[in-house]
Amino acid sequence: MKIRYGNNPNKESHPVIKFRVWGFTIIELLITISILGLLMVMGGLSYNSLRQRVALDNAAAEVVNALRTVQSWAITGQDGHATQCINFTSSGYTAPDPCTSDCKISYNAIGINLNASATPVCFDRLSGNPAAAATVTLTVSSQTRTVQVEANGNIYKN
Repeated sequence: MKIRYGNNPNKESHPVIKFRVWGFTIIELLITISILGLLMVMGGLSYNSLRQRVALDNAAAEVVNALRTVQSWAITGQDGHATQCINFTSSGYTAPDPCTSDCKISYNAIGINLNASATPVCFDRLSGNPAAAATVTLTVSSQTRTVQVEANGNIYKN
């Protein structure tokens, strides 16, 4: 803080005190807030995309597990049927239990669209090979995952 006594050379007038003001102007605050808002919107969109991708990967893993379970039922031949099948719909799948004929495996993929090239996907008894190669496509927004069932019985996701 500097004390100045005006222009009076004999310095008998009241002192004029000058303070330096520190702070931000309203324009600086508005620009900062708008940049932070823009960054938050971009982060939210990125988070939503990540959430959809994780849900799609989890759904594809569920489809692979269900296909392998039905394939193992066919290989063990517990109920004596020639084949074991899994039925796909646009929102999920169902597979009957080979022992009780009740629906043992079911899955409803909320918000994820399933599209199977062949439905039902059936596996032969003892060999575990599918009646025909099949592809199950899972889609959410613009993202897609595919699950392949090869003619030799291999099941994998892309």
